[in-house]
Amino acid sequence: MREYVKYRCSTCKYYEYEDENKKNYCQWYKAYYYCDDQCDHWKETDSYSSGSGGCFMTTACCNHRGLSDDCEELQTMRTFRDEYLLKDPETAALVHEYYRIAPGIVTAVNARPDRDAIWEDVYARIRSIMESIKEGRSGQAIDDYRAMVLDCQAVIA
Repeated sequence: MREYVKYRCSTCKYYEYEDENKKNYCQWYKAYYYCDDQCDHWKETDSYSSGSGGCFMTTACCNHRGLSDDCEELQTMRTFRDEYLLKDPETAALVHEYYRIAPGIVTAVNARPDRDAIWEDVYARIRSIMESIKEGRSGQAIDDYRAMVLDCQAVIA
């Protein structure tokens, strides 16, 4: 059986496929792409846990505030994901469920006229979650992040 390399669009961090002979849809660019299209937004990866991928809502609120991709908020959340959440099967399952639903939440929030207020609320909650992480209250951080995601889902429903 042939092994495939997974690719993701590094701009939206959501586009993934395993067959270079088929086009898949990119949520960010709203278009279909082949893996060998000559554009500058491709990067190779073997999982969601590497580098800068996966922090959809944190990335969206940081982008809204004009923060860089290596800001403290994103670095803290990525480290927490990689060093804590993905090391336990139960919390890793939460991460993968988040990857499934978060891109749709971000798209829906960005389409709303009150998106600025929503992203500011998300940012405030991220800062609070960061404090929990720094203080070693991982369970609280997980509960607060879960509540934030559920609240955003309720707003866009």
